[in-house]
Amino acid sequence: MKVIFTAAIAATLGLLNVLPAQAAAFSSLNNNVAKFTPNTSEEALKNSGVASITTGNTTIYIGTYQIGGNNQDPIVVSFTNGTRDWIQRYDTSPVDGRGVGLLWDEDSQNLYGVFTADGGSNDANSFNTLTQGGWLAGYGSGGGPVASVLLKLNPNTGAAEAGTFIRAKLPSDNRTNTVNPTGLDFVDNQVVFFGDSFFVPLDENGQQFTDRTTNSGSPFPYRVVFTPDLAQAISAEAIGWDGIEQFSPLPHDTSDSGSGETDGETTGSGGGTETGGNTGGNTGGNTGDGGDIANEIEDGETAEAVSEPGIVMGLFAMLMVGLWRQRSHSSSASKAA
Repeated sequence: MKVIFTAAIAATLGLLNVLPAQAAAFSSLNNNVAKFTPNTSEEALKNSGVASITTGNTTIYIGTYQIGGNNQDPIVVSFTNGTRDWIQRYDTSPVDGRGVGLLWDEDSQNLYGVFTADGGSNDANSFNTLTQGGWLAGYGSGGGPVASVLLKLNPNTGAAEAGTFIRAKLPSDNRTNTVNPTGLDFVDNQVVFFGDSFFVPLDENGQQFTDRTTNSGSPFPYRVVFTPDLAQAISAEAIGWDGIEQFSPLPHDTSDSGSGETDGETTGSGGGTETGGNTGGNTGGNTGDGGDIANEIEDGETAEAVSEPGIVMGLFAMLMVGLWRQRSHSSSASKAA
């Protein structure tokens, strides 16, 4: 029996070894206007509800820095064991930008930040200078609707290493329309962006989807899968377009990561309008007016991989049965003696 029990343990451990590694990638998003300054302490950040991720002893926070009454800049800061490592501001141009969420992949040590911008700029300190070479290098035409910006960040300095805009486009005049970020994931060396896209979402080639297969209005659940350098969109899907009723499976399915509720006001007036009154925009204070900021900021939502409870519990039950049988056999042998 000892031999059998030992073999059972070895087999169980072998099975556990082939299970996929868990929580290799995790993210945190907060679509409220979560504000802090370059001088905000880590203790204050912890209590503010800004989106953050922690790896080892390091925690990175993302939010919005209010510049006077009429401008907002995205801001990201890193702390290790309570000591600030670095702080970065992105797009310090007159365009209103906000920091929304972070993505960290433990295996590749890749860090990504997702932001929003309500316009484009040729300013040397704008997002445009950080997204050259990306899937969509700029905001596009127009201004007002909120585009998403995805940046690959150096985890040691916070400096942007690559980036892309993610936006929609009105068919009538090709002006940019709103895409709000709702989720991030990193799957098999691919960056997965989830968002809510207003009329009309773009395919992986940056062209408008043409076959609308739903009567529902904007926004449309939207997913774009990128190469790690954000230079290429591998695929793009929008629910209700080109016959898509649900996102197609990825190697490890992440279709639920960005389809749930998000914090804050993510829709409203201020964008372009097309057939059926599909309007994109954001009324949550994109003009930089501090009076429109929500008073309460909820914790950012965190998407984490979880273990396989059915498999683990089944293996644990097998071990317990083996142990019970061994003890029963030993007890019977003692009585017989």
